[in-house]
Amino acid sequence: MGSTSKTLSSPTREQLVEFIERHKNAISARDIQNGFKLKGNSRKDIKSILKELEHEGVIKRQRNRKYKIAKRLPPVLIVDAIKIDSDGGLLLSPIKSEYATIAPEIYLIQNNKQSFNIAVGDRLLVKISKHSNEYQASIIRKLEHKNSPTYGILKEYKHGARIKPVSHKQHEEYIVGKKFKKNAEDGDIVVCTIRNEKHFGLREVKVTQVLGKLNDPGAIGDLVLARNDIPVKVNEDIIISAKNKKTAPTRGRVDLRNLDLVTIDDADARDFDDAVWAEHIATGKVKWRILVAIADVAFYVRPQDPVDIEARNRGNSVYLPDRVVPMLPEELSNNLCSLIPHKDRPCLAVEIDIDSEGNKIKHKFMRGIMRSSARLTYEQVQSLREEKEKDLPLKKSRLNSLYGAFEAIAKARKKRGALDLDFPDKKIILGDCGQPKKIKKRKRLNSHRLIEEFMIIANICAAETLQKKHLPCIFRNHENPTAERLLSLRVFLKSLNLNLPGGQNVKPHHFCQLLKNTKSQTNTLGIQNAILRTQSKAAYSPINLGHFGLALNNYAHFTSPIRRYSDLVVHRALIDSLNTDEQKLMNIPDEDFKSLGKHLSFTERRAAAAEHEAFDRYAAILLKGREGGKSEAHITGVEKFGLFVELKENGADAFLPISLLGNEKYQFDQGSRALIAKKKRKKFALGDKLIVEIKSIDTITGKITVSLPLNGSARKKKPFSN
Repeated sequence: MGSTSKTLSSPTREQLVEFIERHKNAISARDIQNGFKLKGNSRKDIKSILKELEHEGVIKRQRNRKYKIAKRLPPVLIVDAIKIDSDGGLLLSPIKSEYATIAPEIYLIQNNKQSFNIAVGDRLLVKISKHSNEYQASIIRKLEHKNSPTYGILKEYKHGARIKPVSHKQHEEYIVGKKFKKNAEDGDIVVCTIRNEKHFGLREVKVTQVLGKLNDPGAIGDLVLARNDIPVKVNEDIIISAKNKKTAPTRGRVDLRNLDLVTIDDADARDFDDAVWAEHIATGKVKWRILVAIADVAFYVRPQDPVDIEARNRGNSVYLPDRVVPMLPEELSNNLCSLIPHKDRPCLAVEIDIDSEGNKIKHKFMRGIMRSSARLTYEQVQSLREEKEKDLPLKKSRLNSLYGAFEAIAKARKKRGALDLDFPDKKIILGDCGQPKKIKKRKRLNSHRLIEEFMIIANICAAETLQKKHLPCIFRNHENPTAERLLSLRVFLKSLNLNLPGGQNVKPHHFCQLLKNTKSQTNTLGIQNAILRTQSKAAYSPINLGHFGLALNNYAHFTSPIRRYSDLVVHRALIDSLNTDEQKLMNIPDEDFKSLGKHLSFTERRAAAAEHEAFDRYAAILLKGREGGKSEAHITGVEKFGLFVELKENGADAFLPISLLGNEKYQFDQGSRALIAKKKRKKFALGDKLIVEIKSIDTITGKITVSLPLNGSARKKKPFSN
């Protein structure tokens, strides 16, 4: 017993986990320190270990700052393949709900031949591993599973009908009997369920829904939304609830209607979340005063009302070329909540004072009433700034103040070393009949950057306020790159005789310096892609892990509550922070709050996957008939089975299988992200530019396959354009 009074050295991670596990109830850091009889630096060490274990998901910290063992996934698990993410990877989800709340999405590691034959809807037995804060799975075997829907095009043949899957990862066709066709005709997009029967080795399916012909207006959108399980239908009670919302009273709100606040958005935007204003301060340390006013969605959408429950389920709005699937009913998103010009609208605003270098001096939040003086587009504001356009409802003095404040904030951004990967946005433009007309690459203007920086500084203010007041917050986290990814990047850079500084303590400014030093190199696109692949995925969580890419310790999404539920939650917490007489809006149990972060990360990735799939399908339809045409391209991804490329003319993505690279035998070098011929005479690496020929276009799967021209010529013999 005498040994218990002896001061112990810092416990190991294993001892710490075992100690917490022995306690039935959650335990504080102080109780842990006392339990191990720790003093001095050893007490500090324990906090570092606790933080590591919390980040890794081994333990969790409750709102009372006590710790308990977190629920973990078992080493072997049954999962369903649920969707393909925006990078082309397959996402899995546990079939048991208690595990799905721990990890709604698990990434499938494609490390064997069997993993490349898995499609959405398959049920798998997998081995689970955890890297940083992300679960990954290796396939053990595929399980029989017939309940998940499959999607395809019905094809009528002489001896019966078959279904060709719309996923390029599913190669086998299905048989459908006459009595299971549900009036589907040749060429229809159909939703099917798999039956037990097999004919000639092929599975039989039953058609449950007909979505129309592939070329019908809206058919691509219907297919993409169905495949990604995105909620579309709005129940009548939600519509009624939205229509019965009353306009916000002005009482108790700061009157901002005398300020010429403006919204600046894309030309085709339909909902307006945010308005901005700025003025120059002539004397004192403060040089610029900024006001960012955001639609007060929290006034209209109350916790647990029908609109709120549906918005939480959706998580965010989804933007496809032919439609928007809004998070909120249109009566709110396009009307009551939208900051429409010359209409009184309730808002949650933040006033921010900054100095000449863009450093924030102070900020304060307020509930206000505003009236937008103009609905402007990015192009209009840029033209006005460049004095190409003068007839706009925005005073030159106000424009100068907006840009002056922006330039100051941009200085602060550059000083802290925030990462800026400038990949152009690609957008499908549809014609009058709903068919793709062209692919447009959006040029990034300073007017875009102005709004981005105003929104970022407003988001910083939101996170800092909630942190300071110890109120719950859904943070927008972007964790540091993992050691494995940094090592992979360094090996790739070494193959180019380049180096990433920073050792094991890499900061965003190290990536910025690398980008600056290689800006004029021929393979700068490959370097940008490699840096992008090194980054962790951003996610939502009530635990603050900072934002690596923006070089920020505190960050939360606050500026888009019409289209993101995370922002609505942050609004509610900020309103509570104002200590008004209104009933508190944030009353979410710890477990629900943590699962909310995971759910919103899932719905965000679900939307991104749908948007990416829609782009690919429309691009394939746009290019159909141009087989044999040649195009410049650059390599965006390298795998052992081939190259992923982007066509220069229109930004469409295509695949070049290794079998079409010629007669050479190629080996995949993972370190340098390259396919290298055994005789070392040829090499295809990330970022390389090349001429490709369109080999085939499958409008059913949305897959564009390219090859190298047979003559190897760099000249385009049959050019194509949008």
